[in-house]
Amino acid sequence: MTQVEAVTEFAKALGKQPNLVRVPRDTIARNGGNPMGEPMYFGEYYDIPPITEAVGRVKRVLNVSPTPFQTGLKETYKWYAKHGEERKLDFHLKTS
Repeated sequence: MTQVEAVTEFAKALGKQPNLVRVPRDTIARNGGNPMGEPMYFGEYYDIPPITEAVGRVKRVLNVSPTPFQTGLKETYKWYAKHGEERKLDFHLKTS
């Protein structure tokens, strides 16, 4: 799944239509955003190459089925909306 597809699926899980604009990582970093630490920018891990796993044996060996991606997004969002810690981020431009 591409980053655009992942963000589109996340938006669908929230019942929204995404308006995607590509901003290069170096521009984000230069302006204070950090993909691995505070302040994290939205999509913090979507611009990192995907980590994939072969799950063909999961059902056979463990007798479980993976949760569909969009279902997992909806469930995760609902949990974080209820239990997640509110983050107050500061994206003021850094001057050097």
